[in-house]
Amino acid sequence: MSISTSNCPPGLRAAEAPLYWLNGRYVTPTTSSNGEEELAPMTTARMVTWISRFITFLAPRRGEMVGLTKNCAEIILASDALRASVPIIDNVEALILPGVEIDETMTAQEGLGWLRKAVLGEFPFWPEDKERSVAVVVAAMLTGFAQLLIADKAQRPCFVVMANAERSGKTLLVRIMLCPVFGRAKVTPPPSGVDDAELPKKIASLAFAGASYVFLDNCKGKIGGGPLEAFITSTVINDRLLGKSEMKEAANDLLYMFTGNNAELTPDMRGRSLVVELFVEEAQPELREVRNWLDENRVLAMRARILSVLWAIVREWAAGERHKSGCSHGTFQDWADVIGSMCECVGLVSPVKPPRLRKPVDADLAAFDSLLPLALEDRGDRRLMASGELMQFARELGALSFLQEEKPEDDKEARSERAAWGKRIERFIDQRFPSGCKIEWDDHTSRTNRRLIISRVADVSVPTVPEATE
Repeated sequence: MSISTSNCPPGLRAAEAPLYWLNGRYVTPTTSSNGEEELAPMTTARMVTWISRFITFLAPRRGEMVGLTKNCAEIILASDALRASVPIIDNVEALILPGVEIDETMTAQEGLGWLRKAVLGEFPFWPEDKERSVAVVVAAMLTGFAQLLIADKAQRPCFVVMANAERSGKTLLVRIMLCPVFGRAKVTPPPSGVDDAELPKKIASLAFAGASYVFLDNCKGKIGGGPLEAFITSTVINDRLLGKSEMKEAANDLLYMFTGNNAELTPDMRGRSLVVELFVEEAQPELREVRNWLDENRVLAMRARILSVLWAIVREWAAGERHKSGCSHGTFQDWADVIGSMCECVGLVSPVKPPRLRKPVDADLAAFDSLLPLALEDRGDRRLMASGELMQFARELGALSFLQEEKPEDDKEARSERAAWGKRIERFIDQRFPSGCKIEWDDHTSRTNRRLIISRVADVSVPTVPEATE
């Protein structure tokens, strides 16, 4: 991919050393693994090899040719002199994709109408959350398409497609998010569990190879865990090359895509993810009638038209006021103010709007959010309860899956239950739930007989966001 602008040569190829400044970062034209041109951020690691094509470095006194070190590359990229001499890309006028003809006359509304009907029309989105799910799919596509419009090192969401059964279209939906921009989707084997120590090495290898995304398909159990969460939150990946002792560094600009049946997310992943939920009513999903059957080849055949839709959305957003998103998000607000506002400006709901999922991705949070208001019924806005009393109340309601129907008589099982309950209490202590309820320790009781204070502290209102337009 190349971009023609008003203040740099068409195609970005006229300059002897094609280095440009875009949205707070250096970028260069490069060729992707699919053989297509694209703009790639310039990192310290890339600078070491890239600059050797244009400049020869000689060692002092000896006069021998030497390579640029990382320390020198870092100094060069931080130089005010380099910044002052590099052309600025600030106004994209045309999108040039080799072999792909972009329809510049398509409007955003025309494109979205076709996309919803011809591409997304047969996916079984959970009805109560369909509009937000469609917005998340479009936002995922725009994230790859307009990635250089997002601030450098800004946190971006992970995208999770979950379903109640196999053969629901999860993998195909992610291919639709990826293929128009990146070509054929490459799948990375999913982790074996939340503590899979090999997953970071796989992700690091992808980053070192210049990949644009990580697609973990058909994840089992919970999605998340310390190793994965550490990589997602870092802006730079620094790890050893597989089979070598050599360390390597790469910018963490990867898009993270996950699919899973009946998936749950760890608390940290829940806050870093946008979820799309599919629900198949048929007990035998393979018997579900699909009139407009799609696969990756058919998606790629529609590539030009899908890209024309995305380009129409970007054009409409760029021609407007570029307002900030109507919804706030504490993890990836910079992303929401660009990609979220693109969705909103063309009539979609905000992709960061609170979801209305059939199956909560954080079962413990959902359980306590339902449990506490019930504990306050006929008790006003405040109630004191012993921890064991609230635990028994949850058992009677069947609120938590780890609690047996009857209090276990076996001491080992009872201790295991109490330990699991204690972890959940400590996780949620002093926090306010979406229902407006809160739990905290009563400091006026002894440590051996501590009680919990359950209170209703506020009525939580959902942020106002634009409604979807068909």
